[in-house]
Amino acid sequence: MSADEHPVVNGPRTDLGPEGSAARWHPRYGWRAWGALGVALLGVAVLDRSPSDIANQATLLALLLVGFAVGRWLRPGALYAALLTGSSIALSRALGLLLGWETADPSAPKTWAQVASLLVLNVPVLLVAGLGLLIRRRSRVAES
Repeated sequence: MSADEHPVVNGPRTDLGPEGSAARWHPRYGWRAWGALGVALLGVAVLDRSPSDIANQATLLALLLVGFAVGRWLRPGALYAALLTGSSIALSRALGLLLGWETADPSAPKTWAQVASLLVLNVPVLLVAGLGLLIRRRSRVAES
């Protein structure tokens, strides 16, 4: 079966929308988007571990930018990706707590309850992912 055939009806795809948007997120290419998200979240975790004075603010800005990108460009699974993005700092800090890594940040969470409180970062990330989704839908309506 060729890439332009529908897997069920075995004919030309009719659900591509403007400029083949469904083909862009075909499962064959979805690993690229998830891989890019993984690299972005790794960058956020490294930024979070930075000893800089503004590392916390820069980490929050990076989380918001990644969350917006998730809503704007990661069509299938955007909710899951946004939840993963919002939880990434808590997961990073939990891993650090589990492995006993020390951080340069004196206000870093030192108990499991403090690490769990970082899950509140899901709220702003979900909001900006929703904003990205809204902008994507508006732009698709404007194109048609």
